[in-house]
Amino acid sequence: MAEIRKYTDEYELYLRDESRSVGHADYICFAKSEDDIKEAIRFCYDNNMRLTVQGGSTGLAAGAVPCGGLILNLSRMKKFKSERGEGGRLFMTYEPGILLSELREDIAKRHPDYFFAPDPTETGASLGGMLSCNASGACSFMYGATRNHINGLKIHFIDGRSAGIRRGEQFAKGLNAELKCDDGSVISFTLPSYKMPNTKKHVAGYYVKPDMDLIDLFISSD
Repeated sequence: MAEIRKYTDEYELYLRDESRSVGHADYICFAKSEDDIKEAIRFCYDNNMRLTVQGGSTGLAAGAVPCGGLILNLSRMKKFKSERGEGGRLFMTYEPGILLSELREDIAKRHPDYFFAPDPTETGASLGGMLSCNASGACSFMYGATRNHINGLKIHFIDGRSAGIRRGEQFAKGLNAELKCDDGSVISFTLPSYKMPNTKKHVAGYYVKPDMDLIDLFISSD
């Protein structure tokens, strides 16, 4: 069961990130499992409350700074979940709180011949945070940014529904999209119509294009 605590001054550290902005909060939850995440989201939904998700809090745009409501901190979710091989490639599944430095060490330990190619300058960034902003660095010009190396996600929505999605499974039709949820329901929506810049690195706005793989809509959605 998720432990949702009333905010007190002992949690002052969690009101800020590297942007040096300082926010405020009413509650904080240090999730340790997917069920904890679901409970925290439901708590916010039931109480019409703002939700701020935190990973490594290394961002420079105040994305992890709360404006009231609940802080959902994922820094304790660092477990390695599973792995599989496919066509000479290796796919490994981790929880979102693992830091880039920890991810590199774990991959090197398990599979010394492999490495995670995205190379953001901040090694204290969490995997969930890297996904949320499609983090990139100098290596992205050869290997691509984080998006190019993500094959599956588990997405939780504010109304309690969730969707496990893998690359190559769910696509938009033009700019119209239907996302299938784990409970069999479908979320229908229309993608924005702006044109993406033809660059290796960009983090402005949702990644969209006609007939896109819907997993890419959630990578860089922050």
